[in-house]
Amino acid sequence: MGLAIDPNSAFLFAIRSIAETYSRQFQQAKLDIEQAIRLSPRDPNLNWWRNLAADAELGLGNVDVARDLCRKAVEGGYRSWYSYLNLAATSARLGDLDEAQSALAEARKLNPKLSIKFLSERKPILQPSFDALRKAGLSEE
Repeated sequence: MGLAIDPNSAFLFAIRSIAETYSRQFQQAKLDIEQAIRLSPRDPNLNWWRNLAADAELGLGNVDVARDLCRKAVEGGYRSWYSYLNLAATSARLGDLDEAQSALAEARKLNPKLSIKFLSERKPILQPSFDALRKAGLSEE
């Protein structure tokens, strides 16, 4: 409804992309986050949005594109456990265990509760990355 009232709200497009990602509507999530970026290309949330775009790309199976977005998000200043975890997941899936382990170590510093169980309950979108994250050193519990 918010976008019906304000169809130029970059923030609302970004928020809707989160719901679409969790609903597994990855193509629509990608379109919405791209729209948010087009509407506000210098927005203070840009690097968070890149991380959201990485979620959509992961869902679409575009792991290499997702990793590039994760790197840009982290390099741009979005240094949360979530951004480092996405970088670890994409790097591990692409076979770059050094980068995956380094990113996972940063994610664990910011969120010591990270485990496969934690992600299963809170970030199921990463389920296809669980085996790769295990190889990078993420524990089950």
